[in-house]
Amino acid sequence: MPFPFIHLCTLLEELEGVLLSPTPLLPSTLKSKKEDLTVRWHARFSNSINTIHRDDPALIFALSPEKLVDRDYGFNEDTLSRFIARTFQMSLADYERWRSWPKLASYRTEARGASGSVVNTLVRNDLGSRVERIMREMGRDTVQEVHLLHKKITVEEVDNALIIIAANNEESSEAIKSLARSHDRNAFTRPLERLYLKLGSNQAKWLTRLLLKDYGFKVPTVFNVGSQHTSFSSALKVTAEVDWNNIIPIRREGSNMMKPTVIQQTTKAIEGLPDPKTNVTTSRGVVSRSNVQPLLRSRPILAEAAPSTVNSQTVKGDTPRQDPESGASSTTNKRPLSEVTSSSLNSQGAGRYSPRKKAAFSPGSLPEITGSSSRASPPNTGGSSAQPSSTRSNLSPRKTKTTSSRQQSTPRRQQSSPAKPSTPIPSSITKGTGTCLISSSPKTCPFTNCIFILSPSITSPFIKQLIAPHGTTYTTSLQTLTRKVLPRRCPDTGRKVRKIALVETKKRDETIAFMREIEALGLKRSSGEREYVEVYDWRLVEKMRGVEEGIGGGGNVWKRYWVGAA
Repeated sequence: MPFPFIHLCTLLEELEGVLLSPTPLLPSTLKSKKEDLTVRWHARFSNSINTIHRDDPALIFALSPEKLVDRDYGFNEDTLSRFIARTFQMSLADYERWRSWPKLASYRTEARGASGSVVNTLVRNDLGSRVERIMREMGRDTVQEVHLLHKKITVEEVDNALIIIAANNEESSEAIKSLARSHDRNAFTRPLERLYLKLGSNQAKWLTRLLLKDYGFKVPTVFNVGSQHTSFSSALKVTAEVDWNNIIPIRREGSNMMKPTVIQQTTKAIEGLPDPKTNVTTSRGVVSRSNVQPLLRSRPILAEAAPSTVNSQTVKGDTPRQDPESGASSTTNKRPLSEVTSSSLNSQGAGRYSPRKKAAFSPGSLPEITGSSSRASPPNTGGSSAQPSSTRSNLSPRKTKTTSSRQQSTPRRQQSSPAKPSTPIPSSITKGTGTCLISSSPKTCPFTNCIFILSPSITSPFIKQLIAPHGTTYTTSLQTLTRKVLPRRCPDTGRKVRKIALVETKKRDETIAFMREIEALGLKRSSGEREYVEVYDWRLVEKMRGVEEGIGGGGNVWKRYWVGAA
């Protein structure tokens, strides 16, 4: 379930209010107040936070933008102010007045409140506060579209817009740039423009600071939780920490979540790296595409290098020769890969200096040798092909092969290339046996052509033991419904698979949130029609087993435990 961006702005506004308090606070008191506000905010919106998809790190990224050193949005205050002026179509007078506001002082006082109760409030004088001020003077908060839509903007939408911008910036990490798509080339800032036009002045202020990775303070990610927030006694000291382990940035395309194709360090490890923008002058704006180096011509590679061995590979032209007797490779003319060879383009086989991994070949097969400095005599076709020969070499790419040579090389290539492994079944899917141990005939089992989706709200430890005797497949992740890993038809009956979601009806809020997550997937049949998932209480499985064994009572069991369809 998406998390509203306005809820995040509520926390940031409260934390800034503590920092800009007219009464000076001691550092210990300031830290305590910040931690208390953060804990109260998490408790207040705990239901909304718990319904966020477990693989979506948008909220965690938005809480600590200063840690996202792998992203470069390409904006500074000058370029971002021009971008905002174009987005709002400011008149020349408004733009000149906006730019003429004083920038020397770090803070300023601003009169806020209705007539008769005006209070001079201390305000941080940065681009974010100036954006808020100019939007108020332009009357953006009274626009009908803003009034209706500013509460519907989600943290996921904001993070996705920032991901698209960072993915199309050359100074971002390779993992982030691998999330770029070809249709982003000329319009990668449009999602950000649409966000500014829908947000209110206060939310636009925090979006501006999020783009510049500077809230003016750090949101507590490790803090003490007092006894007033827990059921523990005051004698215990409880410490809470935001989980940054194994967080991977994602890009959202409809109901799909695309992860980087380039393996990188975890976000927690990247946090300790220096920010690449610290060595760049403040006048640098968005990187122009005219300054990007031309791409190298692509050609297919022999095998894709393993991520853990990229730094130990060598480039073409410096490939170490292998001793045919000992199998040891010489270390002469070896040099590490440069940044060009480890880019996201090369990892997909599009680079000229892509890292190679030597293909394994069986005795009698023809290995492909990249070096062409020495050539040996062609293999003797009359001899036994089972003996490996060190004198065999690859034919010249420009030399035309005869029909017989093609016939001889084809089986060798097939023998040397390993078979592609089948797609592994995700750990969130438990495949059933397909045989019901309760019914007399497998086809009479009511769950023959069913697949269960278990809600996280189900706390009964017996649910999996109840499903197992029916031999039915079940999953604990909604993302498996959008991937081609679940069967579409039952192998026994040939009918379409019936998707049934099991929930805990006693937990009303969690059930509603789970059904909304299913609805957000936008499942469709092969014909293009909308596909619905039936939702039942998990006690349906328990009651149905009693009916099959002749113990259960009468009545329509399906109707009794029916919840709805999503």
